[in-house]
Amino acid sequence: TGDEGSRVITVSISGHGSESLVLRFRILVHPRPQIRVAEILVDPIADVSGDGTLDRFDDQFIELFNPVELEVDLSGWTLGDDDGKPFEFPRGAVLNGGGRFTLFGGGVRGDRSSRFSAGGRIGNGLDEADRILLIAPDGPDTLVDTRYNGGLIGASLVADPKNPGGWLPHNQFSSLPFSPGLAIPAADSAAATAEFTANGAEIYPANPYPNPFNLHTTIGFRSTGGPAELTVYNILGQPVRRFFVAGGPDFQQLVWDGRDDAGRPVGTGVYLIRFRNGLRVRTMRVVQIK
Repeated sequence: TGDEGSRVITVSISGHGSESLVLRFRILVHPRPQIRVAEILVDPIADVSGDGTLDRFDDQFIELFNPVELEVDLSGWTLGDDDGKPFEFPRGAVLNGGGRFTLFGGGVRGDRSSRFSAGGRIGNGLDEADRILLIAPDGPDTLVDTRYNGGLIGASLVADPKNPGGWLPHNQFSSLPFSPGLAIPAADSAAATAEFTANGAEIYPANPYPNPFNLHTTIGFRSTGGPAELTVYNILGQPVRRFFVAGGPDFQQLVWDGRDDAGRPVGTGVYLIRFRNGLRVRTMRVVQIK
């Protein structure tokens, strides 16, 4: 017997002429993580990693997405192809619910909390057709085992929402050739098994991008219910910028340019962005660097 999240196992041992020994064990049951590969870039045509140089292997990337609310600690987990040394996530690499991790081949600059470098190549370098594995350190347990082909198209590949295991060009869903760390609403809304939803609102992504930022950062979301409110707070809890958006079925993006409501530039530091739609509230942390 047991309640949600745990089970109690009772073991009774008895012998001839002796009293029975009863042992009870409580076992915690954790749901299996639902992480999936959301985007793959094999054939970069620009400096995607942001290090100032276009490199075939440095700018390749794999994006992981956690579509449910439970966070997943990926410390010690490995990610890569099936014919090279995989990347090992460092201690403290926790993928929050609704969050994304992007592994680049190398040359990563900026936010290191959700962007990682494989040190020069992802495995042996991603090929036009390849296999991607995400493996837990204990077991080992293969959480993700996915294959793709047709990667040499300049744009990234995203999971086909109507064909599990299939892949489609990124520019079939967006005018951009790739979007590491950002959601693709048309693909994600159809493919995700669970999203952050409240009164019809879904927030994309879980974190603003880029982060840290210098000039501006973008927060994308979809609201099919009532109006949404997005407020930027400083570390003292004082609101510095407010955005109000009417509800609508379309994907929308808000860009914060690092200014307050009076149009004055804010200083370097940590800010909290709170998204509110009905009863659903989500707070995200951003860093402004000048």
